[in-house]
Amino acid sequence: MGRPVRRLLAGALAAGLALGLPACARRPTPDGERILWAWERPEDFSFLVPGQARVALLVATVTLAGEKLEVYGRRQPLKLPPGTIPIPVVRIETRQPSLGETQQRRLAEYLASRADRRANPALQIDFDAKESERPFYRELLHSLATRLGPEAKISITALASWCLNDRWLAGAPIAEAVPMLFDMGREGDAVRGRLDGGEDFAEPHCRHSYGLATYQPWPRRQMERAIYVFADRPWTEATLRSLP
Repeated sequence: MGRPVRRLLAGALAAGLALGLPACARRPTPDGERILWAWERPEDFSFLVPGQARVALLVATVTLAGEKLEVYGRRQPLKLPPGTIPIPVVRIETRQPSLGETQQRRLAEYLASRADRRANPALQIDFDAKESERPFYRELLHSLATRLGPEAKISITALASWCLNDRWLAGAPIAEAVPMLFDMGREGDAVRGRLDGGEDFAEPHCRHSYGLATYQPWPRRQMERAIYVFADRPWTEATLRSLP
C-alpha cells in the first residue's frame, strides 16, 4: 500500500471548467461511505450486506521500467456478494522510468481499460509519485480523464504531505485524493495533531475522504467524509464491525 468540505467543491468545479475539464469527473465519494481496500492476498467478502460497505479492489500493479510497462494482474482469489461492483485500483511503481510521451500514452490507455464501466467509469490509482515524477503524473491524469469521458470518477491515493501545503494537485481532473493517514513515518504525529485540533487539509482534493488502517489510531476528531480502510490481515465481519 502506498504512502477529503463540500463548500469548496464549487470552486474546484470552476477550476476544472477553466481548464476545459469535465465537471462531472469531480464528484467525490459520498460522505459517510465506508470502502474496504482489498490488497494482494486472498479475500472473502461474502459477509457484506447491501449498504454496509464497498470494496476497492487491487486489480493490477504496473511497474514503469525504462521504456516498458510491466503489468502484473491480481493473483490472489477474491469473493464478493452477488451484485457487488468493486472500485478497481491500480498500483503504479517505478524503476528508472523514461516518463516519456509514449510511456504516458500507453499507461493512460491501460488504466482506461481497467476502469469499471458498469456505472459511471470509476478507477483509483495508487502511485507514490516522487517530485520528479509529478509532471508525468499530472499529464497522465489529464490524458486518462479525456479517455474516460465526462462521467468518469478518478480517485487517487495521496501522501499526507501532498495534502498539507504542497499544492501540486491543484486543477487535477480527479474526484478525490485520499490522504493516507497511516504508516506516515515522522510526520504522522503532526498530521494527526492537526486533524485532532480541527484543522483541515490545505489541498481541496484531500477534503473528501480519509485513508485509514485497522492497526493504527484514527483521528479523534473526524469530519464527515468517506473513509477508505486498509487492513493488515484478511477482512472478516468481526473486523468490519470493530471499526470506530
